[in-house]
Amino acid sequence: MDTELYTISKSATVLEAADKIQRNHLRCVMVLEGEKVVGVCSQGDILRLLLNGGNVYTIIDKVLKPSFVFLKEKDWNKAFLLMKQHGITLVPILDNEFRLLDVITMPMIFEKVTFNP
Repeated sequence: MDTELYTISKSATVLEAADKIQRNHLRCVMVLEGEKVVGVCSQGDILRLLLNGGNVYTIIDKVLKPSFVFLKEKDWNKAFLLMKQHGITLVPILDNEFRLLDVITMPMIFEKVTFNP
């Protein structure tokens, strides 16, 4: 899976993160340092930064949350439960070194769900 739309470098700016969030429609991006996921940045994080006097050229490293939800294997049911419990739209699948293996997004979950009328 191509995860470029869901990730941004730790050295990127808030403006670059906001642009990627606008394009992926998921309200967040995962922040990478090399190949490792080191945190997430959400629309809310960016908005709080701006409301507190920050600017769009702030490096994302100053805004990211180093604590985030993830799975070690692709499990649609667990991903859905995490999204529901935490109000998130993206669950990364990471290996033991926190390298990104895959992503499950809310739209992917919706594609898997069968509704019974």
